[in-house]
Amino acid sequence: MIRARFVQQPLGLVFRRLCASVLAGALLCTALPAHASPDSSEVERLYLEGQERMDASDYRGAAESWTRLLALLPESGENQATRESIIINILDAYLKAYNGMVDEAGNKDIANLRAAKTTLDRYYSDFKAIHGDRVAVSDAVQEHAAVLERSLQRAQEEEQKKPDAPPPTAGTNGPPASDTGKEPKVVVLNNNNGTGLIVGGSVVIALGLVAVAMIPLGVTRARQAEEDHDNAIRGSVEQQRALFDGKQADDIMAAGAVLAPILLAGGATMLAFGIKARKKWNAEQRTLLMGMQPSPVVGRDYAGFSLRGRF
Repeated sequence: MIRARFVQQPLGLVFRRLCASVLAGALLCTALPAHASPDSSEVERLYLEGQERMDASDYRGAAESWTRLLALLPESGENQATRESIIINILDAYLKAYNGMVDEAGNKDIANLRAAKTTLDRYYSDFKAIHGDRVAVSDAVQEHAAVLERSLQRAQEEEQKKPDAPPPTAGTNGPPASDTGKEPKVVVLNNNNGTGLIVGGSVVIALGLVAVAMIPLGVTRARQAEEDHDNAIRGSVEQQRALFDGKQADDIMAAGAVLAPILLAGGATMLAFGIKARKKWNAEQRTLLMGMQPSPVVGRDYAGFSLRGRF
């Protein structure tokens, strides 16, 4: 049967080019943390481990997991956005650990802020070593770094005070004491709203569906090639063309069979991460809006309302 001869032929140039183009498109759309790591399973494990610890309010553990994850991803152009998202999560986790972990005497552990500063300094060093002065660190990272610097400065000032020193008053350095004697909680929002993962996952899933459609297309072309081969004169040009068409049909079916499960699984994973990030971002936005208070604003040529909140 001509069908058996088609299957025995090695994958040709058409298949190799098709695989390269489809996989290249998928990688360009991919934003998963494991993208640039040679050990993708370890990268994925550390990312999920950090998220689980964060959900369980183990903020320092989450920061440590994500710090190990950051070390696995070298600074480069394709990893720049991913590393920015990770360092923001790390700073967020350390700040929450500092504000949330209080001992019986009401003291906070400044070691959390110092660990965050060490990680941030290493991130800046790696960033400058690759990009130099041509590329600036994103505004989101700079904003989180500024929050860390202010928190660390206040903590160092409080550490130098005596245990019986009175709380800060108006006109002194440091935040004013609240009615309960507790320092206002610092809320650091994650700027990763999951849009990149959702869009990338959707594109990769679409490519996977295209790969699925390649299988029946190859089957149809293979059957047509068999009929053309049987109807052609032995050794004629038409019979040789039918053989060539049959080889292309085999390549198309093989490409679809190989790429479809890879792209569909990868796209679904990206989509799941994106949806989870979007839910977390929406929850933080709701928390932020709940803390906003409207107040009237009246000027010489205008009147309206402004929103005011504490972070």
